[in-house]
Amino acid sequence: MERVIANKNRNAYLAEVVKPHRATHIAPSALLQTFSETLMQEIVLKHKIVEKTLRAAIGSPVYSDPGFILYCGDCVELLARIADIKFSMDLTVTSPPYNIGKEYEILMSVDDYIKWCAGWMNLIFQATKTGGAFWLNVGYLEVQDKGLCVPIPYLLWDKSPFYLLQEIVWKYGAGVAAKMLFKPAQ
Repeated sequence: MERVIANKNRNAYLAEVVKPHRATHIAPSALLQTFSETLMQEIVLKHKIVEKTLRAAIGSPVYSDPGFILYCGDCVELLARIADIKFSMDLTVTSPPYNIGKEYEILMSVDDYIKWCAGWMNLIFQATKTGGAFWLNVGYLEVQDKGLCVPIPYLLWDKSPFYLLQEIVWKYGAGVAAKMLFKPAQ
């Protein structure tokens, strides 16, 4: 007996409604256009103002280029000093330690880790403009007696004033692997 899922006649409606795959581009062509001279001048001017403000509050950046400023330090200390000057950001992208025992991490209990994350997330919220955005790249934790691969954002959901819009699943070839379970990300 033929399997229903493999029966082309029985599943013909799928072929009719599914559009053929189109190759996607890395970025929309509009984003790949060079900036106009006027826009580039505006970016450079704004960058100078922002960098001057930040230098006065938290010191010299590790790297600075129009549209991008990078600091290296304790995020809680830096964000607290930014809050003191009422500086606000359009977007924060962060990938903090996942608390999974990497050599650069200080392993904490799940409760302590969530409290720590909630603390700096609240500082980021205070420093984010109304209408600004926060992108958080974190992984999964084992929560004793609750779950093996619990997404960290779900543990932080009610610990911050940010509104969770969506979860983006990062598809990667290496990384989290499991022999007896599905891996928690694609």
